[in-house]
Amino acid sequence: MSSGTQDHRSLLKQSFLEIERLQARLESLERAKSEPIAIVGVGCRFPGGGDDPASYWAFLRDGVDGITEIPSERWDIDALHDPNPEARWKMTTRRAAFLKDVDRFDAQFFGVSPREAASMDPQQRLLLEVAWEALEDAGVPASRLAGSRTGVFVGVCSNDYTWLQLAEPERIDAPYFGIGSSHNILAGRLSYIWDLRGPNVAIDTACSSSLVAVHLACQSLRTGESDMALAGGVNLILSPLTLIFPSKMHMLAPDGRCKAFDAQADGFSRGEGCGVVVLKRLSDALASGDEILAVIRGTSINQDGRTNGLTAPNVLSQQAVIRKALEDSGVEPERIAYVESHGTGTNLGDPAELEALKAVFGQRRADGPSCAIGSVKSNFGHLEAAAGIAGLIKAALAVKHGVIPPNLHFQTPNPNVNLEGTPFYVPTGRQPWPSNGAPRAAGVSAFGWSGTNAHVVLEEAPAKESRQESSHAPRSLLLPLSARNPEALRALAQRYRELLSGGMNGASLLDVCRAAAVKREQFDQRLAVVGEDSGAMIERLNAFLQGEARSGLVSAVAGERRGIVFVFPGQGSQWVGMGRQLLEREPAFRTALEVCDRAMRPYVGWSALEVLAGIEGAPRLERIDVIQPILFAIEVALAATWRARGIDPDAVVGHSMGEVAAAHVAGTLSLDDAARIICRRSQLLAGLSGQGAMAVVELSQQDAERAIAGVEDRLSIAVCNGPRSTVLSGDPEALATVLATLQAQGVFCRQVKVDVASHSPQMEPLRPALLDALQGLRPATASVPIFSTVTGERSDGAGMNAAYWVDNLRKPVLFSTAVRRLIEDGHTLFIEMSPHPILLPPVDELLRASGRKGGVFPSMRREEPEQAVLMESLGALYTRGHPIDWSRVFPGESRSVKLPTYPFQRARYWNVTSPAGLPPGALLDGEGARLERPTAEEGASASEGGSNGIIASFYDSLVTQAAGEDVRGSDDNEHFLTWGVFPEIIPGFSWLRTVFRPNERPEDRERLAEAQRELRRVLFRAVDFSALRNVMDFGCGHGSDLIILGEQHEHLKLDGYTISGKQVEVCKQRVHARGLQNRIRIFQRDSAKDDFPGMYDLIIGFEVAGLIPDKDALFSNVDRHLTNGGLLIMADFVANTLSPIEVQETSTFSSTKEQWNKLLSSNHLRLVDAVDVSHEVANGLHNPDYAAQFEALCKELNLDELTQRSFASYENVYKALRAGLISYVLFHVQKDRFCRPEELFHHNAKQFEQLTPYSEFAARRDTSGMNPADDETKEWLYEIQWRRDTTPAHRSSSSTGPGNWLILGDRKGVGEAVARRLEERGERCTLVHAGSNFQRVEDFQRLIQEVVRSDSRPLRGVVHLWSLDGAPSQEPTLDTLHSAQQLGVQSALSVVQSLAWAGLRDAPRLWLVTAGTQVPGTETSSVAIEAAPLWGLGGTITQEHPELRCSRVDLSAARRPEEVDAFIETLWADGPEDQLALRGSERFVARLSRWSGTRARSANGEVTIRSDGTYLITGGFGGLGLTFARWLVDRGARHLILAGRNGAPESANEALAELRKAGAEVVAAKMDVADPEQVARVLEEARKTLPPLRGVIHSAVVLDDGVLLQQNRQRFESVMAPKVDGTWNLHRLTLDCPLDFFLLFSSLASMLGAPGQGNYTAAGAFQDAFVFYRRSLGLPAMTINWSPWSDVGQAVVHANRGERLAQGGLQSINPAQGVRVLERLLAHTPPQIGVMRLDLRQWRQFYPRNASSPLFAELMRTPSATKPSKAASDSSIRASLQALEPGPRRRAMLEEHLQSLAAQVLRMSPDQLDRSTPLRNLGFDSLVAVEFRNRIEASLGLTLSATLVWNHPTIEALATHLADKMGLALSVAEAPSKAEQRQDSLAAGELQELAEGLLDELEGLSNDESGRLLDGAPKRSWREDINE
Repeated sequence: MSSGTQDHRSLLKQSFLEIERLQARLESLERAKSEPIAIVGVGCRFPGGGDDPASYWAFLRDGVDGITEIPSERWDIDALHDPNPEARWKMTTRRAAFLKDVDRFDAQFFGVSPREAASMDPQQRLLLEVAWEALEDAGVPASRLAGSRTGVFVGVCSNDYTWLQLAEPERIDAPYFGIGSSHNILAGRLSYIWDLRGPNVAIDTACSSSLVAVHLACQSLRTGESDMALAGGVNLILSPLTLIFPSKMHMLAPDGRCKAFDAQADGFSRGEGCGVVVLKRLSDALASGDEILAVIRGTSINQDGRTNGLTAPNVLSQQAVIRKALEDSGVEPERIAYVESHGTGTNLGDPAELEALKAVFGQRRADGPSCAIGSVKSNFGHLEAAAGIAGLIKAALAVKHGVIPPNLHFQTPNPNVNLEGTPFYVPTGRQPWPSNGAPRAAGVSAFGWSGTNAHVVLEEAPAKESRQESSHAPRSLLLPLSARNPEALRALAQRYRELLSGGMNGASLLDVCRAAAVKREQFDQRLAVVGEDSGAMIERLNAFLQGEARSGLVSAVAGERRGIVFVFPGQGSQWVGMGRQLLEREPAFRTALEVCDRAMRPYVGWSALEVLAGIEGAPRLERIDVIQPILFAIEVALAATWRARGIDPDAVVGHSMGEVAAAHVAGTLSLDDAARIICRRSQLLAGLSGQGAMAVVELSQQDAERAIAGVEDRLSIAVCNGPRSTVLSGDPEALATVLATLQAQGVFCRQVKVDVASHSPQMEPLRPALLDALQGLRPATASVPIFSTVTGERSDGAGMNAAYWVDNLRKPVLFSTAVRRLIEDGHTLFIEMSPHPILLPPVDELLRASGRKGGVFPSMRREEPEQAVLMESLGALYTRGHPIDWSRVFPGESRSVKLPTYPFQRARYWNVTSPAGLPPGALLDGEGARLERPTAEEGASASEGGSNGIIASFYDSLVTQAAGEDVRGSDDNEHFLTWGVFPEIIPGFSWLRTVFRPNERPEDRERLAEAQRELRRVLFRAVDFSALRNVMDFGCGHGSDLIILGEQHEHLKLDGYTISGKQVEVCKQRVHARGLQNRIRIFQRDSAKDDFPGMYDLIIGFEVAGLIPDKDALFSNVDRHLTNGGLLIMADFVANTLSPIEVQETSTFSSTKEQWNKLLSSNHLRLVDAVDVSHEVANGLHNPDYAAQFEALCKELNLDELTQRSFASYENVYKALRAGLISYVLFHVQKDRFCRPEELFHHNAKQFEQLTPYSEFAARRDTSGMNPADDETKEWLYEIQWRRDTTPAHRSSSSTGPGNWLILGDRKGVGEAVARRLEERGERCTLVHAGSNFQRVEDFQRLIQEVVRSDSRPLRGVVHLWSLDGAPSQEPTLDTLHSAQQLGVQSALSVVQSLAWAGLRDAPRLWLVTAGTQVPGTETSSVAIEAAPLWGLGGTITQEHPELRCSRVDLSAARRPEEVDAFIETLWADGPEDQLALRGSERFVARLSRWSGTRARSANGEVTIRSDGTYLITGGFGGLGLTFARWLVDRGARHLILAGRNGAPESANEALAELRKAGAEVVAAKMDVADPEQVARVLEEARKTLPPLRGVIHSAVVLDDGVLLQQNRQRFESVMAPKVDGTWNLHRLTLDCPLDFFLLFSSLASMLGAPGQGNYTAAGAFQDAFVFYRRSLGLPAMTINWSPWSDVGQAVVHANRGERLAQGGLQSINPAQGVRVLERLLAHTPPQIGVMRLDLRQWRQFYPRNASSPLFAELMRTPSATKPSKAASDSSIRASLQALEPGPRRRAMLEEHLQSLAAQVLRMSPDQLDRSTPLRNLGFDSLVAVEFRNRIEASLGLTLSATLVWNHPTIEALATHLADKMGLALSVAEAPSKAEQRQDSLAAGELQELAEGLLDELEGLSNDESGRLLDGAPKRSWREDINE
């Protein structure tokens, strides 16, 4: 055969092979495309209790109807129901299907802060929980999916919660509203939380959404895009609108039930629910041994296209989608025995669906199978986006159980449908579903009203092969349980108890334990239960639930992984029978013992196994040459047993003979060498039996050495086990003598039962023989560190030769030394390898002394079940957080078992006050939604007897008698039932006659009215009514305060309680007369007995609390109904005596300050401020003729006895006020839900001790230039003043030695000069210039590391001079502005990030240097605007990174030599000033001061708004833009250009229409102000059609908040673009316009600095500087640094920040106030003004570190910022910590304080916050972390990094770090010795000063706190680590 033929055949063969390979690949791809998909897990929450697959199946199987009447907690169905579908804002049905507790959620479990949870759509929250349960059902721990290709496909179509929140925009919390409302986040959050990397899609095809999600998930799995998928849908009904709208479309069944296919079908019912399935490719599921519920064989989706109506079905499309799904599945139609239809019960939908099914499935054949058709909507209505998944799960359960559930509400077939001749029937009862030899198959349909159809074909899962259980399964079993918090762990334990008691669903106990270990996520709160049967497990679970201890029961909080130490003891742990159970049950133990037995046989001649078994003829254990080898073998076998369970040691330590086993286990000694050592050693010792003795003495090693002085040749220190546990060894006679002496001295002594004196001089004779016997040992380097008890040091074992083992026998056992070293190295988990623990007690003692967390665990215990003890210790390791390889604990294959799901610990998170979300007035057919009910219905619950009856009767009499006329007919609002403020006595004035004869002297009536008005001005001085909505008066009297507030503030809704029926009658008449009945409700109720009817932002009570006997009940009512951050305003009496003062005549009870404090603090109420008006009230009561006048009035008016008695007592009130027995106080109180009561008590006590006298308050108000009737905005204006500073710069005496400096130098010589001068003073400098090497943050990180490593000296400072190169010599351009930012803010940002990430112990000071950006003194030269953003960034650096002590220095543009010299001296001095300007030889420092109104830099006079001019507003469609547009039009403007980046949104149309209706021409322009071409285009068009441009208001803004460590160049550029580029574009392109004003709206952030807004402060600082630049050109310009606004702009979506700002003393301003401010400023046109409503006293207390900044030095000296007393200003917490001794109490106090602060910023209860849980898991983000850091700084007086929380992520870790920062030891071990304390003692003067300071602090403590310090240690928390 020719070679050519051979080649041809070879090629042909290769071709065939390749064809076969390609064919195989093609077939593989085709199989993959159609591979069945397994449902391996289900989670569900359906109406009627279907909270898991089992309960859902029971619900379906039993035909339960889940429809109910709409619950009252959703909305008032009586008010919203009307059977007439044409009724406005009504629904035609009263019924639907609802889930319970949709307002509740376990936020902590998912690491969501309570604040964010409140803004999250409850659908997101429900989906999270159900998806978790689906994963649990699938047996897939979520942590194992991290980084995997797991897809998420979720159907969702409703957004009710968004509607509800938008109805109350003031409650919207912007940072979380957007993400909480978005459907994409609903799905995306699952992938985010569990780090899933597959596709993530939210699907909205309406009713078919979730079945479409399943289709897409199956496709993703088949294409290999996903390896696992979660698919499902969710639907909640939170707004009645979603029932009202379909009612108008005649879609809803009036009786609320879906009657699918029935003749009575009249619409569908709505329902709620959520379902999620976990999907895998069938091959993967089978390979994993998953439990498969059913198999998806095929899916399909399509669209109806054009039909005869948008929502009308298309029969042909439905046919097509079903056919395609069947084709995809390969299942013949006749195999389908059940179809879960869409089946809504509508006249149009049902017939169309059945027609489509008939067309696909054809006619019934005589012998053919029938097909049931049903709809789960008959059980609980239409779940819309979750409807498809509900039907799919139903069909899957039916397939699995072989039962077709009944279809409800079917009686007579729909006449439009003919089922005759079809295979279909509607099952009205439960139907068996036999398999008939083939897998059961079903179809599921879902059709969306938008036309998207879906169908899925299901099949029964393949039978699972039974698997044989491993013969190695342990008999003592370990059940590991874990949860996020203790409450959940208890609930989980209870669920497992129920599982075990109920038969475990047919599974074995081993199955349950294995599944709990392998198929469940492991959390930090852990419980391990050990038992051999379910009875033992149940008994131990009961003990846990009852708080009892049991063997086999361990619970703890898992911490970080700690090193494990195997401890090998010496002799003494033996007992008869040891090891026998482990030999029987533990293969690893038996194998290791057998190997040891073989190794020892050559040296001993007997069998270790026979000795342990107690076989006759075997040697006895009492012999030392037997017991030591036996113990060695057991120790080695135990180590092998632990290793077989995956527990490997990180270190080993051996005690005496135990060190032989330790060295072998560590890998240093071969088994043969180890056997030789232990056998020869013990045989030699046997020869000395009877010649020695040993004893334990309670002495330290040093004291023991002194005790045996003189007899060292006969006695020796044998063992050092602990600080006061030493063993003496040697001659029996000498030992007896020493012990007698010690016992006479009171020292505890105990002889050890041995007759050999190991580790004593008696061992010397054995040395030669042992050396000889051990020749030839070959020690190797250990694989595990050995901590030698011969040397006390760590060893690698290589030196453990024969000599070492002789020393091991002769020298002392330095066990305590070795253990201390182990603990210091982080090894704190000790497992003893012995038959009984004998070394664990001393190890435990050493652990406790060290203050480290750890644990000690036995391997066996004497006479206890050995395997159980081993498993219990394994469980204890698990509970401590040590990772366990469960596959080695439970060998063999997992078998299916259904475990309890996680018990979520839900709390209520709801961000809306009302569920309705309807338009105002929507429910009104008559007078209004807030019409009060008749008094009888409201419940006249005020008691008719006792003091309440007296008060009620008195108030009734006041209605007609106190005013001398019936106030019902009065038009006067001011019928106040309170005292008034009279600054001085008014001669001739009679309060009494004025009350009873008001018309007698009108001037006196006006005096009283004005005094009462002043009282209210003081009371309401800090209330921003624009930020409030709901007000409650708990003692409203005639309703005067409610009426006045209602008339002044039209948006308020107000309620009032009074116990007087007549006052209720009067109030209602007055309210109706003023048309306020829709907003004011009056109730005859008792505020101490009857719950307030709503939640309130403001609660008031004037002279009421003192009249209520049960004040505890009153304030509890206030606590329950006052929103967090809300205000309580009161005027009442305070007793200045030790006990309260009671006035029986008026039933008045004046509480003491301490009683008031307890009432407030126990109800979460913080006393913010209190003004004492006692003197002024007494002035008003002053009346020398009181008695005579009162007697005359009684006769004139015939006053009743009760009124006479009450008014007669008021003379005593006057006297008590004058004598100081009582005070009349005006309280300003704020709800602080998250502060601990004891901390509030301490704070409030200080406030009560420093009540502000009215005279001081009035003086403060007067010096501010603010008269009570004036416009309050006048005092809100501030400016930066540059003050000359003549203070010489001197280096601080506390400065340390030479340091290291990093200088980012300019190219003009300043950097070189600085470096040279510093080096002359002994400093080391690294000078770096800008360049291409520094483009990324990594470049700066590398630079910092190089500088730090290059020199051992600390990095003292970083000087940033690069911005000096960024100022061009010519006119700025956009290009130069951009390049300057790279040198300025971008590089500075990288420097800050690099310094923070470097982790330096002592951070350097950061200096930012600019030239010509500031305008000190009278300077008029141009301003270098390019570098100005750097100045602004410095303010944020100061806030976020106080450890850098960032300072900003501005040189002149000329950079004169003397300025450089001055700068160098400033560097060297390291002084406190942080904002400086150097000009020639002068030095200026920045100070914030009130604006005097005289520093205006324009002579143009007041700005006039012209009708013939045009005004441009950027950001014109935002809240601020529209506010000022309205103002311009009101002032006469008729031509406006409103510009926005995206044009006019729909939401602005109404406002634009109003402007045009007012006569203005309004151009709505789409213009990105940062784009010069767009700006030019808009201005050019305006020039053609509009009058000249006369004014510009630039209010455009972009926000992208985040701490500096999270910022980057792109985020800076996006925020700076509208401020920098936009400002420049507007300036350059309007230079030819005759502008009257050029207004830039900036923020306080750029003036004061703001954490989390570095990019925004930089942008604002540019605008601040630009104003001065523009004015230097002679052009008008002004920048306003606004504080936060309420009601408009960013404030609408950032509403919740107002709570924090208000607590800190910074109130927001409303639009009306903002307009008044602008009008005032336009009259003066200053260059730059800050606008802020600042309560300096409150602000100082809230931000003490900021308030101590030099910038605020002048303000802090003003009366309004009077410094609090030392007791108030010092850190009481720190003083309390210092007063405690090191130990658990000090740590507990610090952790409790930090826990409270964290709870405050997270808006959660401290009790919910576990101290060992990472704060990130609780919802900490970067901004919350900064706020937390600020609160810690304020409370502890520290300066801390913004990275604090990330570097120390738990409360426990944080406490350790902060204690170190404060120099406080938290444990005895950390505390310095007395000798060290003496060496470090302070000078006498310093000690005296410290002592005085501490005494001041202690005087400020409450009684409770003092008691805590003096009464002893607090009870230990169960969470504290217990070393067992």
